[in-house]
Amino acid sequence: MIEIVKIGVCEIMKILCPVLVPKPLQERGVLLANIMHFDYLLAASIAGIDEKTASEEIERLRRHVQSLYSRGCQVCGKKVKEVIEYWDYVVARDRGIAIFDKFVPLCEKCLRAARFDPENKKELKKAIKLLAKMNKIKKEEVENILDNLIKQWQLSSQVHEWKIYVNRLEDLGIGKRVADAILNSAASGEISLANKKLTVFNPSRTVHEYLLYEDIDALCTGRYDASGLGVKASMQGIEPAWSNLNEHIDYLLTLKKLCKGGQGALKLLEGAWVILVDRRARAHILGGALLLARRGELWSSRVETPIEPVEPAPVYFYVHSFVDISLHKRVVEEIESLVISSSRGIVEARFYPRSPEGGLSRYHIFRYIIHSKL
Repeated sequence: MIEIVKIGVCEIMKILCPVLVPKPLQERGVLLANIMHFDYLLAASIAGIDEKTASEEIERLRRHVQSLYSRGCQVCGKKVKEVIEYWDYVVARDRGIAIFDKFVPLCEKCLRAARFDPENKKELKKAIKLLAKMNKIKKEEVENILDNLIKQWQLSSQVHEWKIYVNRLEDLGIGKRVADAILNSAASGEISLANKKLTVFNPSRTVHEYLLYEDIDALCTGRYDASGLGVKASMQGIEPAWSNLNEHIDYLLTLKKLCKGGQGALKLLEGAWVILVDRRARAHILGGALLLARRGELWSSRVETPIEPVEPAPVYFYVHSFVDISLHKRVVEEIESLVISSSRGIVEARFYPRSPEGGLSRYHIFRYIIHSKL
């Protein structure tokens, strides 16, 4: 059992106070800053609220934060680098509660001290020096406070169940329905907002991961090759890009890390089906994907899209292994059912394998055409 008694750090450091976000919340992007960038259509679909409310709340949040940039750093009055969020984090019985407190505009120097990396000794040293100076307290006292704060942060970072409270937004005249729904969904781990991407996770995505080692062995021993995979795909109505498929497999086999196995090898099998749709269709598709995930019926390992209002909007349906044709078939059927209920006309889905250098490759190896009569 983990129990943390929250100390009033900001009651001691009243002028410039540090804030450390627990790792699970940081990795999932549980911050109001991510909400203000949301396409209101996408937010309404994910939060399960009407579009008018979503639009109004996001716009009020954006305007409030932008207004703080013109005020100058709250500590020293210099030009604002960023408006950061202060939350209270309390953990008891292996569960966490995060309560939003306030927005604070800070300059670049003050920002580094307030949001230092607790695992970076150089950043910590600089933060101690500035926090002592700004708060007019002894360096040794700051060191003791931060040592205690870091220990709490380390313990809170082990907690994965979180409940989010953003009631303070209503005091600012913003409204909390969008932020409450989306941030709590992210805090639970079913979605992520990190890197300005909305990611819907398949809760059973790791169950069959061990099977990927069989796919690696099949590639490395020649039991799977471009010709065989291409024929299997064609039989399922999936069109192979023969040249790209052949070149991709040949390239992977030249990489020593593929046939050595390990987590690095598993990542090399991943890829994503990519479609381009209008914003409204994108909102319906992601909302549908979230419902499938909650029912345990999502075949994609995860579904991603930028959270911002882009037109046309890309949607990525990730697949664990590009050589698993039966999984491809299930995923394209999943995409088709989501597209047909939300879009009109012809939608082309292309599968891009992961590049060994990181991210998706520039070339596709499979294609699937969806005809929607909506």
